Parts: sequence; structure tokens; C-alpha cells
Amino acid sequence: MVGKIRAFVEKHIVADVPEELSACLDCGSVQCSNKKWETCPNRLARAAELRRLDMAAIETSAEAPASETDMSQ
Repeated sequence: MVGKIRAFVEKHIVADVPEELSACLDCGSVQCSNKKWETCPNRLARAAELRRLDMAAIETSAEAPASETDMSQ
């Protein structure tokens, strides 16, 4: 019985909220129109923050091999 309940929960409940939608959880609104979602300041700010974090991670990973090479010389 417990196994069936666990399987149901794992199949029907999302484990993680995608980062892009994390701002929507803070808002508390259950559902938004497309127009409201497209212009939502909370969502747009979170999307911009994620882009900055992604760019910083890319820059850091691009710099890492160069510093590792310098250490081995």
C-alpha cells in the first residue's frame, strides 16, 4: 500500500520548481493571464538575475582552465 502511494506521489507531484518560475511562487497568485505573466516585474527581475548568474558561471568556467594551466608550469 505504501509503495503504491509513494509511486503515485512521485508520478504526480513535481519535485522541483524550475528556476524560471521561482518568482511565481513568491507572488502567491494561483494563475496569471499570458499578458500579466509576460509583463510581470517579479518574473522579469528573476529572469534577469538568472541570466547574470549564468553569464558569471560561463565566465568563471572559461577562466578556470587557464588558471589550472598556469599552475602546472
